[in-house]
Amino acid sequence: SVDNIPGAPGVGPKTAMQLMQYYTSLEAILAAAVERHQSGENDIVGFSFAFDGIRGYYVPLRHQGTEENLDPGAAVKLLDHWLHETAPFCRIVFHNAKFDLHVLAEDGLKLSAERIDDTMIASFVLNPGERHGMDVLSAKHLGYSCLSFEDAVGELENFSCVDVERATRYAAEDAVVTMALWEKLSVDLAKEERLEKIYAELDAPLASLLFEIEDTGCCLDLKTLEKLSDQFHREVSAMEANALKVLKDEGIEVAADFNLGSTKQLAKVLFEDLKLPIIKKGKTGPSTDASVLEELSHHAFPKALLDIREVHKLLSTYIDAFPKLVSPKDGRLHTDFSQTVAITGRLSSSNPNLQNIPIRTERGRRIREAFCAPKGKRMMGIDYSQIELRILAHISEDPELIRAFREDADIHRRTAALVMGVPENAVTSDDRSAAKAINFGIIYGQTPFGLAKSLGIERNKAKKFIDDYFKTYPGIRSYMDKTLEEAQRLEKVTTLAGRVRYLPDIKSKNVMMRNFAERTAINSPIQGTAADLIKKAMLDIRREVLPQFPTVTMVLQIHDELLFEIPDDVDAPAFEQAVKVRMENPDILKDFIGEAFRVPMKADAAIGPHWGAL
Repeated sequence: SVDNIPGAPGVGPKTAMQLMQYYTSLEAILAAAVERHQSGENDIVGFSFAFDGIRGYYVPLRHQGTEENLDPGAAVKLLDHWLHETAPFCRIVFHNAKFDLHVLAEDGLKLSAERIDDTMIASFVLNPGERHGMDVLSAKHLGYSCLSFEDAVGELENFSCVDVERATRYAAEDAVVTMALWEKLSVDLAKEERLEKIYAELDAPLASLLFEIEDTGCCLDLKTLEKLSDQFHREVSAMEANALKVLKDEGIEVAADFNLGSTKQLAKVLFEDLKLPIIKKGKTGPSTDASVLEELSHHAFPKALLDIREVHKLLSTYIDAFPKLVSPKDGRLHTDFSQTVAITGRLSSSNPNLQNIPIRTERGRRIREAFCAPKGKRMMGIDYSQIELRILAHISEDPELIRAFREDADIHRRTAALVMGVPENAVTSDDRSAAKAINFGIIYGQTPFGLAKSLGIERNKAKKFIDDYFKTYPGIRSYMDKTLEEAQRLEKVTTLAGRVRYLPDIKSKNVMMRNFAERTAINSPIQGTAADLIKKAMLDIRREVLPQFPTVTMVLQIHDELLFEIPDDVDAPAFEQAVKVRMENPDILKDFIGEAFRVPMKADAAIGPHWGAL
């Protein structure tokens, strides 16, 4: 049991290294953890490992003030030799493998994706709504409380300052708990055949691909960012001056030190001077958050504030932040992708978050122009077209929606024509916009009120449009009703591939919580299937396409789009076609869902000097 850990310093580093020589069985499973400085440096301070859920071993490499360190180069060389020569077929279990792979790579140690298991990803696949930190999982599944990193380091500067005995207690525990968790979670996965397949063939192998993408990074044009910073700062200054002019035109005088970023000062102007209605209150008074400003945006001043905040956010989050995040080693930007944050299975990114760069705005396009291909290369972007609507057509089996996609129709124009009972060539741009809003909004619980607000039309007109929409596509209504019934009965929904999303609030007495769970029940199978699809496409491209074009690199995955850097001497059209064949393959998820998609999967590609041109 794990109870054997406390107080046991383990064996000495040399004995621990020698012990590895005995584990030559092809059935061996190794749990490993890597400790680093935790101060922005990736140098390995030490590494730990365990062959069971009882005893762990720690090898110190860079602890300060001790003679117990092994030579880092010799130790890593021995570890590399053992992993690749002595026991080349053993499985290696990590908790958050991608992190450890980055640290190991700093010392030149790389591991084959086929040999890696990850308890954090296993936990996510089993129940994506949980927290997946080791401490939480250990308490839940093992009844064991881990020594936290904060308690291990205490007041010291970083992990290299921790004495070896205490470091052994912390690090060896990491490996033992990882192994004990794997013994539990792998059994749980084996009980769920479809989840085990998702883990083994999608999520686990994707971790090593994301490591490669993160390690490659993407090229940034810092001069473009510098120009953008200057332009955006000038824009926001002009916008702030205009906002103050709006107040002056309303006869409102503000002090010279008036701060548009001050909630207290803004609340006075909005609700006392302009006498706009208070939408909601916080602990310190009336709220001035974005949702409130949206409600009040019929007035010029709140509308101006929204625009100002958007530009400030783009500056602080991206334009002025990117240059500081560029790696001094290779001059490239390296984001961090997470597989265990978005419950639907979608990837998220952080440091920086590239998923939230505005897609359809001019300002967003200008930011994407800074993501460029380096000299001698071009950038190619390829993304799925209307993927969630196509999945909805497959799931709902609605004949009209299926026919529209099979005929490669303009789906929004076709929807408007069918709903309004007019020829497609008679559909106006406003009609198409309304159809587009409901096509994309229906799976997110679009209501007559929401549609009326987004289109600026009366609620009864919006209600009629939605009612007529369901008459046009009765299969969608049937899908929604059936899904809600099953969700209420089972308190969960699944993607086509079998990925689970639990819905504990589907029977809640709290109306808001229950309504949210119901909307989640409708859209999660669609969003989750889209996530499974892009993951499978990435893995297929890595396995079947990139070996044919070894100098091409996958540099980003954003929503349903993949970005590649292509050297000028590579046949770009041939590469594009090879990628499209994999992404548009109707059988792409057949091994998971048992059938081909009923509608064609369509991927659009473009090649240019930077992301903004794609």
